[in-house]
Amino acid sequence: MLEYSIGIDLGGTKVLTALVNTKNGDVVSYIKKKTKKDKGPEKIVQKIINSIRDLVEENKLKIENIKDIGIGAAGQINRDNGVIINAPNLDCSNLKIKEIIEKEFNKEVYLANDVEIATIGELYFGAGKGEKDFVCIFVGTGIGSGIVQNGRIRYGSTGTAGEIGHIIVDMGGRSCGCGGCGCLEAYASRLAIEKRIIGALKKGRKSDIVNYIKEDKPIKTSMIKEIGWRYL
Repeated sequence: MLEYSIGIDLGGTKVLTALVNTKNGDVVSYIKKKTKKDKGPEKIVQKIINSIRDLVEENKLKIENIKDIGIGAAGQINRDNGVIINAPNLDCSNLKIKEIIEKEFNKEVYLANDVEIATIGELYFGAGKGEKDFVCIFVGTGIGSGIVQNGRIRYGSTGTAGEIGHIIVDMGGRSCGCGGCGCLEAYASRLAIEKRIIGALKKGRKSDIVNYIKEDKPIKTSMIKEIGWRYL
């Protein structure tokens, strides 16, 4: 019986690929690769393939030792067909990622929204364990949420329930990666906060944060927590 599966967190800034022991759910090993400069379907797919191969090789295994592969992707997902319908932060749309990865490795591939998977994790193993109704909100490159009602995750009529990052909070406001304007994500995501900070600095706003960052380098969340919000 195969003892390992691979789990992939596909986000707007990284591909986090983990080797998981299927007997107890422990993460044996993981690797992280940046996606920020490698967006678009072809580059994203190749990044995933390379990540899987590197992880297997680093652990002195063969792909034959892997039972299956799970992918949690940021964006709108067609779960039944394994398609990323739209992922603005990855510049991907209608990407048949399940089909591509299955063909590459001859393994069963499962695809779901990344926040949805995280919410299921909280439901069974984390803060939501034993709770029937709750909402998980995750703030990163974008903003997403998962909704649990009566102990089950809710997908909504279009399969996109929980996409709160694209709720309009300011009609005609800031442009968003989805192509719309005034979305919550354009104001409160990590990328939005970084842009606001950098914009203020360029306008001459005084801040200690200049001692912590370098040009063309992202501002880390830890830096923001350490310095505080006085520069906004």
